This record gives sequence, structure tokens and C-alpha cells, in this order.
Amino acid sequence: MAIDRADLADSLFFGLIEPSYGPLSASTPGYWKGAEDMYKPSEKAAIALLEEAGWKPGPGGIRMKDGQPLTAFYGAPPPLEPDTAVEIQARLKRVGFDIKVETITSARNVSLVFANENDILPVRWIQADPMCLENLFLSSNISTPGHYKFNWMHLADPKLDALFVAGRAETDPAKRNDIYAEAQKIIMDTALWFPVHNQVETIAYRTAHTGYRFARAGWIVMMYDVT
Repeated sequence: MAIDRADLADSLFFGLIEPSYGPLSASTPGYWKGAEDMYKPSEKAAIALLEEAGWKPGPGGIRMKDGQPLTAFYGAPPPLEPDTAVEIQARLKRVGFDIKVETITSARNVSLVFANENDILPVRWIQADPMCLENLFLSSNISTPGHYKFNWMHLADPKLDALFVAGRAETDPAKRNDIYAEAQKIIMDTALWFPVHNQVETIAYRTAHTGYRFARAGWIVMMYDVT
């Protein structure tokens, strides 16, 4: 609640990218709009929660509890994430939360995940189906020695796992959307995931040519019979 995601997206991307409010982007099938009503931005409300939890202002404005500062490590791989991390760092400091930002390599990312020493790491996944939630939140996707996977939060919720199984099996679009809506609510209720912005591909092309097609489940533009 200490971060206004709409303002953050405007500051970082000059209005070209929409903020994200849940674990799926708004353009993904099965998107649950209810996420937009959770965690409304309010520094005052964020401070009240911190006070209630016993985090009191300390030296340099950083909150303390039982002699320990309120701090977390943010490993930010380039090229875009360091800018995002520094902006988040500045906004959280206003409520007394000290974020230590470090630009890291992919190798450092892997070592942090395997050692379970990550506090905050950015991640995104491109897939045109809500099944992509499994990559980040299915309990069997927690990394184990020698097996790098993407459930970096170590979220292991049997109910969530069961919803993923049901979502894969359901063929009725409306029922499937209901299943994934429930899954998204569970994910947001855990407060282990902070959505920042939707993934956007910015593409420049010559209008004199025709036949461009965009594979929306991928990272790049594919050329099919362009003339």
C-alpha cells in the first residue's frame, strides 16, 4: 500500500505501460479484475499497519522492532529492473522500510534462489493462458538442489495446487475463469507477490509492408510471409 503502482508506472515508463494489480496481466485470459481493489495505495494506511505490527521509527527514519531494522535485499538484474528497484526503494523509505538494491547477474540470481537467500527478486512470465501461474506458484516448482525453478517464494498451498489441477482439466471457459479467479485471490492474499506493471512489447515497423503477425505468447515478433 506504500506504493502507488499507477504513479510508479507513469514515472518509469512515461505513460506507455499500464500498472499491474495481480499475478496476471489484464490482457491474459482468466484475468481476475478483483485484484485491482486489493491493497489500495495509501502511505497513511501502510504506516498504520507497520505501527500496529510494532515497527516504530528509528535512526534515519528506518523503522525498528526488537532492535532489528525493517530492511530487505532487492536483487535487480539489468537492463530495466534496476531503475524499477531504485524507484521502489525511494518510495518505501518514506514509510520507514529500508530496501538494499544491488544490480545482480543471472548467476547471482541462481545462487540466491538455490540458497533461499532472496528477499525480493523481479520475475515475469510470457504465456497466453492463466496456466502460467503454475510456473511461479505451484508447490512442485520450488527449486531444489540442482533443479532451478521459479516458485522463489516457496509458496506451498495445497488448495492452490488443487485449483491449478482443476484449471488444466476444465474445458468450460466460464468455469475455468472462476477457478483461476480463486487462484489469483489466494496468491494476492498471501502478500508474497507485488505486481508492478504489465509486460508490453513496443514494436516499430514500416507501414509500406504487409503480413506482420505477432505471436502474443512469445517474446518477439515472428515474420510470416511479410512482403
